[in-house]
Amino acid sequence: MLALILPLVVAQAQVVNGAPLKNPDVGLHVVEQKPVSDAGRLEFTLYPAVPQLNGLYTQHVGTMGQLTWHLREHFGLTLSGGGNWHNQESRFNGELIDKARIEAQSAASLLWTWTAMAGVEVAPFYGKVALFDSQLAQFSVVINAGAGLGGTRHLLKPETSTPATYGDTGVRFMGSIGAGFRLTLGQHVALRLEVRDVVYTARVDQVNGCSAAELPDFSLNRGAQPMSPGCRASELSPSDALLARGLINQRSSEVLNSLGAWAGVSFIY
Repeated sequence: MLALILPLVVAQAQVVNGAPLKNPDVGLHVVEQKPVSDAGRLEFTLYPAVPQLNGLYTQHVGTMGQLTWHLREHFGLTLSGGGNWHNQESRFNGELIDKARIEAQSAASLLWTWTAMAGVEVAPFYGKVALFDSQLAQFSVVINAGAGLGGTRHLLKPETSTPATYGDTGVRFMGSIGAGFRLTLGQHVALRLEVRDVVYTARVDQVNGCSAAELPDFSLNRGAQPMSPGCRASELSPSDALLARGLINQRSSEVLNSLGAWAGVSFIY
């Protein structure tokens, strides 16, 4: 055993002392770069298109952004937000209605429109890798969590010969948790790939700020009964008001989670 270990020790000593290896088939290529610290820096990340991965009754695709203030090397505070420019019921839900004459409960098919959250991010694992034998990149595993508010809406009438109509179902508390990878290239650019789960409560208890008691009065006689200050019944047609009342009267509730793939590019200052 000593005979096998001794040549390796001698070879290593030669490399450390600067002497060339005797084996001509072995060479060393050293990439040196001044380490970059994230402490005290600001990072803005743009996620151009975030698709929903678990869309059974709903489908979401949106553009998100995040501002990260790195308080320490591997800990930061975050502000994130954005909007889902595509938020519709899934084809599966449409097939249930067309073929089986059934549909998901109103809570299960609630659509998420926008969000704004504050949270934290940690990087418990990190390292370095050489790219193209000349550039040293830093990579890390990131874990983040946040909480905030988000807007929701629900489909009232599906698209037929006329456009689909939607009702505003209000602002809700939202939370998120995620994990992924961050690859820093040079001093000011990083690439991110994360999976985040956004969780929010889903219960339709008002549409356009109106309760069920306010909607039928409007559908039968416009403005005949007094309404609460936040009720925007004038934005609903009589038929949509009746559909909205039906949604509220279902009284279904659920906790929904929208699992999304967040791929983006960061600019660090």
